[in-house]
Amino acid sequence: MKKTIGLTIFIFGVFTSIAFAQDEEWRQDIRDRANSAVDGETVVTDGWNAEDDRTNDAILADEPPNDSAVIAVEEAAEVPQAVESQTEVKKKKKTKIDIFPYRRFVEFGFNGNAGLSNNFVGLSDILKKNIILNMSDLSGKIKEDGWNINVNVDADVFFNFNVSSRWGFGIFTSVSGEINAAISKSFMTLIAEGNIKNPSQSGDISVSGGVFADVGLDMHGRFLKENKLKISLIPSMFVPVVYIPKSGIMYQLDANDALIITAGGKIDVFTPIFVESIVEDASFSADLLNVNSILGQKGFDFTLTAEYALFPWLDVGGGFTHIPLSPAVLENHASITLPNSDIVNGSGLIKGETDELIKTPDPEIVYDKESREVIRPMRFDVYADYKPFKRNLFIIRPNIGFTVFTPEEKTRFNATVKVSLNTPILLIHASSGYDELLWRHKLWLGLNLRIIEVDVGLHLSSQDFKQSFDMSGAGLTVGVKLGF
Repeated sequence: MKKTIGLTIFIFGVFTSIAFAQDEEWRQDIRDRANSAVDGETVVTDGWNAEDDRTNDAILADEPPNDSAVIAVEEAAEVPQAVESQTEVKKKKKTKIDIFPYRRFVEFGFNGNAGLSNNFVGLSDILKKNIILNMSDLSGKIKEDGWNINVNVDADVFFNFNVSSRWGFGIFTSVSGEINAAISKSFMTLIAEGNIKNPSQSGDISVSGGVFADVGLDMHGRFLKENKLKISLIPSMFVPVVYIPKSGIMYQLDANDALIITAGGKIDVFTPIFVESIVEDASFSADLLNVNSILGQKGFDFTLTAEYALFPWLDVGGGFTHIPLSPAVLENHASITLPNSDIVNGSGLIKGETDELIKTPDPEIVYDKESREVIRPMRFDVYADYKPFKRNLFIIRPNIGFTVFTPEEKTRFNATVKVSLNTPILLIHASSGYDELLWRHKLWLGLNLRIIEVDVGLHLSSQDFKQSFDMSGAGLTVGVKLGF
């Protein structure tokens, strides 16, 4: 722990020293260019459009951009005119310097969003005077990948100190993650149509996901000539609140000779605290929240992004989110096991025996100590900011990427398009695309009064593209920022 803290302080010290040197060089360059400008010349700096939120995770997870203020600063400078006559008096001209500074130099804020999505039932199916259960209609709505349900949450509290338009840093703490459940198509078809069309079939009910709490340091700065390169580094310490590797219950149906249904499987759940007393006795003790024990199961990762101003109208960038340094090691394990046995056995129906037709097996719940190494899902993104007016007033950002090390142990492909309108007071952000297994369509509005900013956003989502417009999933985003 001491070595990790010492390494973080060392990295921060090096980063700060470089940023201070770069910042002074940038300021001197502006002064020199303004003082040497000829008559009528406009000096335009390639200033930094800096985010005042958690820069990396916010951008890569497709959260709204925070840049909006575009301030034109006019500095008076004495500029000698071309000599036309010996009696002409030197005129004073103003040199315009166009800068995109931070809106707030010191900022404290909160962002939170939560969502629930599925690919089977939409709000239009529920908001009816009379709900009719049509089995044929139910069968037609079943997707090839079955019925998928997603619950996600992301909330953070942050403090940012923007030293200058060249660099800044911040600290934050957050809770984020998701839980996914899936019921196979064969099981849904069995419920809707029975087993007449398919007398022998199998399927599963599975669950996976992870929720993480973390604390980190956000460092970002501008480098190279004219601030064209922006680099952000975010080291973080995290602890999984709950982690569920993909696991589930399998079933098999055979109705060729007699109706027999067997089922069995196990669902594993890992936590940083021992939850037996909470689940079994419905009691909670403060002793469960032993800070030393919980932090002893921590892990470390970092986020690194870079963005380069290729042209006045185009920035390109990319980054890695949650690059693992060391995994968290959870020590508390709970398993729910269903023994592989017959649930329905109709072999005795011919003889008129019905006593053993349906059996209800008791699931076995076990709490024990079992170590599990956990790392957060790592994401890679590349994007481009197209600015048709050569300013940050209007930005179009296409983004593609992928996510690995997921609880379901498969790679996720991500592709979105985001449009942002950033005025000094009103911020409007809209996006659409496939992100973290969901089709998401977002609309976000922000009112920036500098001292306070209030952000509100809504989104529709679903695992199915068509149903993402049918209120099969929705979410809410709320943010508040205070500073000066």
